[in-house]
Amino acid sequence: MGYDMIKLDKDGECLPIKDYNDDNYFRLNIWGMGKARNLTLWGHGIMSATELLEQEMKFHQMMNSKRKFEPAEMIKLMVEAQADLVKTTESMIGHWDTEVTNESYESDYASFLDPFGTNGNEATSEQCSVFAEGILNALAMIEAASVVPEALSDLEIFREFAEWLNASPHGVYVG
Repeated sequence: MGYDMIKLDKDGECLPIKDYNDDNYFRLNIWGMGKARNLTLWGHGIMSATELLEQEMKFHQMMNSKRKFEPAEMIKLMVEAQADLVKTTESMIGHWDTEVTNESYESDYASFLDPFGTNGNEATSEQCSVFAEGILNALAMIEAASVVPEALSDLEIFREFAEWLNASPHGVYVG
């Protein structure tokens, strides 16, 4: 299960794919796409790391009420990076201002996340660009933290995904 994404041509048709490593193709499993969405939401300031952690905890309680909750490494990394950035960088204090970011999300970013939520959608080049920008913002913030844990190496696939999205001038099919 996952997301098989294919670049579109100027007429909105899927470009041909020769093999799994084709430049026209990118795949993320369902957990990978969930992480990509979390990174882009956090990178754009739409959700704080704390809000993402709370969301993950609620989902865990709904699905696994008997098992102890253990947050994903990426969420822990984001919480640590956010705390460090807010503490050391004045300009980051308002990045996750809920009132401002909710308004911005509704007016500027309302549609960029939708195509990456389920299979069978097409994302425009603009939606791809905004999604990729959020991921790259998040990765830059993580890398700017005073201590960058080894877990960052697990996030390289998301940099590759963002670069792939940015190299999709006519959008992508999310299948």
